Formats: sequence, structure tokens, C-alpha cells
Amino acid sequence: ERYLEPLLADEISSCWSMTEPQAGADPKQFRLTAMQDPATGDWVLNGEKIWSSNAKFAAFFLVCAVTDPHAKNRYKGQSIFIVDAKNPGLKILRNLGVGFAEFAEFDDRPGMSGGSHGHVQYHNCRVSADSILGKPGDGFLVQQTRLSGGRIHYGMRAVGQCQKALKMILVRVHSRETQGEVLAAKQLVQQMIAECWMDIEQLKLLVLRTAWKIDKYQDYTKVRKDISACKILCSKVQAEVARKAIQLHGGLGASWDLPF
Repeated sequence: ERYLEPLLADEISSCWSMTEPQAGADPKQFRLTAMQDPATGDWVLNGEKIWSSNAKFAAFFLVCAVTDPHAKNRYKGQSIFIVDAKNPGLKILRNLGVGFAEFAEFDDRPGMSGGSHGHVQYHNCRVSADSILGKPGDGFLVQQTRLSGGRIHYGMRAVGQCQKALKMILVRVHSRETQGEVLAAKQLVQQMIAECWMDIEQLKLLVLRTAWKIDKYQDYTKVRKDISACKILCSKVQAEVARKAIQLHGGLGASWDLPF
């Protein structure tokens, strides 16, 4: 009721706080710890995270922490905690942006300037015993469930964004005239459009098949290769379609007037 219902109602947003400065996304190298206070049962988090998505907007953070540093299987020595954004032990050190610095959002409020990915410090960050998501040691399982499904969403978004770019290309080549004919009449332009369409169709079918296999098996471990392929292919196709869109729009394609 406190977090999930307003999240589903699009009233609040959450932050996924997993990556660490020295470890990237390798869970075996995580150093942020969560130790349980025997007197109160509370968990106390200490450490830093980086690239924490939506940090400055989030109402709560999902934090990956090491709860058993001596576990033989490092994957089973981690847990996920729900941390309220107003927790006094949570501090956003800075907000990281991606791409041109001019695109960063500027806000006079403390901690709000810059991009939307946070470098976050958890210093004696105390949360109640029931703030753990799942059971102690289930952190890696929760991570993979979230990330595996998320990668399919990335693929879906990539398909939609590529389709939008292709539609913009078609408008451009049928409206822009050069040397007595529209761009669409030129064979090289036709080839570029055909390549965009083929790449998008292949990506779309891979994403659809992967989603179908997830529904069929209900087990992400059986679809791991397909999910990884989606993650790789969506980046490649999106970059290639965007490159062609920029070229076919000329100087305008490289400007801030267009989304490429």
C-alpha cells in the first residue's frame, strides 16, 4: 500500500540502486553491506552505489546489499532492501547525465541538478527488519528476475523508437528534393530504407519470440541466451537506424530539433 499501489498508479517512481563505482554490475564485487542490529532487528546499510536510475525523482530505492560477506556462494550472500528516499542515511552525492551536457536538467534545489542517474551514499542507513525484499540471500534472484524482464522491455522500446525513426525517414525522403528529384528516387536512399526495415523486422521478431518463450517456460534461466541476444541486437539496430536517419535528414538530423 505504501509503495506498490502508488507506483502502479503512476503517482511515484522507484530507483534501482545496484551498480557500484568499483564493481560495475558484477555482484561478486559488491561492497555495500547491510548488517542486522541484534538489539532492534533493523538493518544498517553502508556503502555507495552509482548509476542509480531515477534517483532524484524516486520515492523509494531498491538497494542491493551484501548481507553475508562470508557466504561460499557470493550470489547467495546478497539481499534487496526497500529504502525510503527521505531516509536520513541516504545521500545523493551527485547526479550523472548521459550524452550532451547541455541536455542535463538544471534545478536549483539541492541535489536536483544534472542527469537522472545518481551516485548515492548510504551511511548508517537504518531500515526496519521488514524492509527486505524477499528472503535474506535472495538478492541475486530478485536482480535477475528484474533485469531479465527489463531487457525485454528495452527491446520493445527499441523497436518502437526505430519504427518512429523509419517513419520520419519516409516523410523526409518523399518531401526533400535535390537535383531535380526527391531523395526517395535515389537508389542508395532506397537501399538504406530497405536495410532499416529489415533490421527492425528481425529485432521485432526476436523480441516477440523471446517474450513468447518467457511466457512458455516461466523460467528466465531457460531463455537467458535469447534475452542476451535481444539486449545486444536492440542496441546495434537502434544505433544503425539512428545513423541512417541522421544522414538522410542532413544537417537537421544532427541538430537538437530532431530526436536522433
